[in-house]
Amino acid sequence: MNRFSLTIQWRSIAAEAIATFLFVFIGLGAIGALRVAGSGEVDGDFILIVGLAHGLGIMLGVATVAHISGAHLNPAVTVAMWIERFFIVVASLRIPLLEYEPRTYVPTVVELAVTASAFALFGLVIMLFLRFVPIISIWEQTEQHEHEEAQADHEAEYEAMHNGGSIPEAAPLVPVAPELSGGGGS
Repeated sequence: MNRFSLTIQWRSIAAEAIATFLFVFIGLGAIGALRVAGSGEVDGDFILIVGLAHGLGIMLGVATVAHISGAHLNPAVTVAMWIERFFIVVASLRIPLLEYEPRTYVPTVVELAVTASAFALFGLVIMLFLRFVPIISIWEQTEQHEHEEAQADHEAEYEAMHNGGSIPEAAPLVPVAPELSGGGGS
């Protein structure tokens, strides 16, 4: 393998990495922007805009690097092509239909670098996503909001009681869910 061939391979690897980053950045950026700007509901408009953003990201990535590397942006495609080469092509060389020197397949440094960089990029994207998008369920947010409202009510009743006011007897101090209190509306 000559120097020119290695330069082209590293150029292809860098182009694929940049295009994959563009695709992921545009797609996740659209999701984040819609979450910040919108109400947080996943409805038809949300899905349409996210789908169009991912389509735009893949289109830009392919149009940008197709002439350099062939533009298969998915790291799963890179890994699958490597596995296909290893299991199908190398195994088929073991059948002595043509005269050849049998030898075992050893992946090149470039193939190992592409595989490792695909996994590293995936891990980086996941870590950045987990760093900037906290994983908090809506149920916990609702429960926290109800707890803060109950705490404010308790503080108001405490202030009223210590400033000469009286607490109305009909108002419970802690709101109780109907299914837990034994009473039901229907």
